[in-house]
Parts: sequence; structure tokens; C-alpha cells
Amino acid sequence: MKKLLASTLALAIALGAGVAHAGQLEPEQEEGLIKMAAQLTEVAEICQHYSPAEITRMRAEQRKETLALGVPAARYDSLYAANAAEARKRMNGISPAQRKSTCDQMKAMAAMGARQR
Repeated sequence: MKKLLASTLALAIALGAGVAHAGQLEPEQEEGLIKMAAQLTEVAEICQHYSPAEITRMRAEQRKETLALGVPAARYDSLYAANAAEARKRMNGISPAQRKSTCDQMKAMAAMGARQR
């Protein structure tokens, strides 16, 4: 899971940087990148795929990398908080069986990603 999350975020950041103009992301790119980071991290935390220390470190790295692309800190923090809250709300609103299925799917994707390396 850790490798999948890191790879997905690295790809998103690279793609965002590749289409950025003058080192800046377009607003839609910023929102998409931050939304994906928040959702993946929150689901990974709810599924307990990482320790609390790893989650904290990942959040800090995501923020640092995104700010390096020119996203203002206040915009990042606001978008991340809103999308993290939405991801938590969705995960908390599903049945335990659905939550387990979602977590199992993420673990399977991580295993598949690890095999491809």
C-alpha cells in the first residue's frame, strides 16, 4: 500500500509538473492533485495500512511536494482539509462490510503494484 500511494502521488505530481505553465499548476490541476492526495491518505489511515507516524510523514511530504509546484499553502491546506473530511465522511458512512471491501481492494492494488516493480 505504501508503494502504491507513493507511486500514485509521485505520478500525479510529475504529471502536474509536466503540464504546468511557468512552474505553476492550473487551478483544476491543483484541486485534482490535492483531492487525490487527501482521499488516498485518509482511506489508508482508516484502513490502518500505515502507522500514525507514517501517515503524518506522508501528509507532510505531500504538502511539501505540492507547495514546491507553486500551490499557495493556504489553498493547499483548505483543499486538503475539505477533501480529507469528505473522504472520512464517505468511509464512515458505509457499512463495515463495504469498508472492509474498500480496504481489501486498496491492499490488492498495492500488492499488484509491488509485483510490477
